[in-house]
Amino acid sequence: MDKDVPCREKIVKEGTDVSNLSFTDYLLLLRLPVTVIILFYVDYYFLVDIYLLKDRILPFIGINLILILFLLTLERMTSFPLKDVGAIRDFPAPPYGHRPPGPTPFHFVFVDFLMYLCALGAAVAFRMTRQWYLEEERKKEQEHDRTRTELQNLKNQLNPHFLFNVMNNIYSSIGTDSGKARKLMDSLCELLRYVLYRSEKPTVAFKEEVSFLELAGSFTGVGKAIASVMSCPVDLIFSDIELNADINGIQLMKSHPDPPMVIFVSAFDRYAVDSYAIDAVDYLMKPVSYERFIAAVNKAYRQFSARASADAAASGAPSPSQAQSQRTDFIFIKMENRLVKVYLTEILYIKGYGDYVKIYMTGGRVLLSLQSLNKLETLLPENFVRVHRSFIIALDKISEIEHRRIKIDQELIPIGESYLDRFFGLVLPRGREKP
Repeated sequence: MDKDVPCREKIVKEGTDVSNLSFTDYLLLLRLPVTVIILFYVDYYFLVDIYLLKDRILPFIGINLILILFLLTLERMTSFPLKDVGAIRDFPAPPYGHRPPGPTPFHFVFVDFLMYLCALGAAVAFRMTRQWYLEEERKKEQEHDRTRTELQNLKNQLNPHFLFNVMNNIYSSIGTDSGKARKLMDSLCELLRYVLYRSEKPTVAFKEEVSFLELAGSFTGVGKAIASVMSCPVDLIFSDIELNADINGIQLMKSHPDPPMVIFVSAFDRYAVDSYAIDAVDYLMKPVSYERFIAAVNKAYRQFSARASADAAASGAPSPSQAQSQRTDFIFIKMENRLVKVYLTEILYIKGYGDYVKIYMTGGRVLLSLQSLNKLETLLPENFVRVHRSFIIALDKISEIEHRRIKIDQELIPIGESYLDRFFGLVLPRGREKP
């Protein structure tokens, strides 16, 4: 022990500073933290987004194992004994007999591997938390947009301009047609009642949703149905195909001297061609979806209006649209848990967003409908043309056509490549060149 004292005194006297490390020494000491940070940010910014958030778990695990092995190998290749660092080299090692047993190389590898796993877990946790936060913000924004759209619709429905127009129509009808005035007043009261009370309900009864239909009768026997139709004519019939062993729905319609409009409902598609041969409005397959039912009803309404106009023109009397106003042609669109009447003359264009659409209307109004663009296309008359996979336009609302763009109300709408010929065939006379 006495021999060791001068050695220690000599080192202290020479002023050896154990903190006097070179830049290279610092880099070598930081090799593990640097590789851990690299793994963290590679996962946080790239691998979690590319693989884990898209449910590609096995590629995510495999790539991370390869990356960890690479970083672990790199880190171990640059390792060195601690006694070689800076001023530590100036201290003599203790006698061999006084040295504690050192850890095995596997111990260092295992500890480093755990450090990399901790970095990987932290990257996944932070990135998933950030993704959850962004999803919640997106849901709040969508809910805010939907609420804003509904409030705007409510404002448009209840604004003074709308009320004044309705009241003026009622006032002008009192002296000429009191029955019409009563109907207008009933419709206004029903609209206000719906907006103020029913729209707040989470669910609305199906009967209330289709209140524009009036049920005249329902029959399970063919004889009673025929007798009722003969004695009390109706505008529209919903009929099954296979009624009984003697007669089916198509034969029943053929036997009627003046058959009303009919929509067939069947579990089989083999009668579809025959049904259209007798001018059936539509052919619904069981089970009938709500959207499909509404589409068929709107189609029947358009045919009924066209027939009424044709009959009025043949008799010299004004058609219903001429006798009332241009705002009698409408459809019902699905918004949340209710149906909303939309006048076709007010629609400028419709833009699709996958499972829902935005209907842009005159006066700057925008309606949000939970229907696809394909579904809505079946409800619209010929004046509405699809010009793009995301757009349906009203032909009479076009102000300009420039090359492959349509201008409607200061909005430029592109024309899709597959829609060019059909669109220009509708708007241009034969022989005219496309702009």
